[in-house]
Amino acid sequence: MSCLIIYRDYLRQKNKIKKKIELVEIAGIILMTILTFVLIIIFPMMGVMFPSILCEFAIFVAIAAFIGAALESRLHKKSR
Repeated sequence: MSCLIIYRDYLRQKNKIKKKIELVEIAGIILMTILTFVLIIIFPMMGVMFPSILCEFAIFVAIAAFIGAALESRLHKKSR
């Protein structure tokens, strides 16, 4: 749901830096979701067990947020 909201804003956005921020956010959400589903669904079918994975894949969202914040600060510096 959040990817769809961000994508709709991405299509309407005119600012290139804002578009980059939104692409980073979408990529972070998609990476975390896909990898989580792979480990939850496919690995147990193969008999491979693993510890809690959401903590480990939350790093993708944290990196996406860090990059988004850096790009956002660059955007605010240009507008001054």
